[in-house]
Amino acid sequence: MTGMSHLVLHEQASGMLFSSDAVHWRMCPAADGSPALAPTYEEIDDYLETIDMLESLGATELHSGHWPTRTGPEIADFMAESRAFVERMDAALAERLERPATLAELCEHADR
Repeated sequence: MTGMSHLVLHEQASGMLFSSDAVHWRMCPAADGSPALAPTYEEIDDYLETIDMLESLGATELHSGHWPTRTGPEIADFMAESRAFVERMDAALAERLERPATLAELCEHADR
């Protein structure tokens, strides 16, 4: 992996997964739970592979760096929503990059 890495711990016997900041859902929350910033990722393929790998572990309880504990189907939803965010963002940026754009224009387009 060429981007940032995060320590992930999986205890197979109990099914507990500690993912730290390896997966960021649709946003990173502020202390009050409101959106503080979009997920930060640089290596999209690596990020999506991480989601795939975490899903393959079959965890029954997910403890992440910023969100409440998730269990059962909530884990699959969290991973699916994380993947969907990346796919939507990539599609939006690819659409906007069909013509030249400044960084500010890309950010404005992505915000919509």
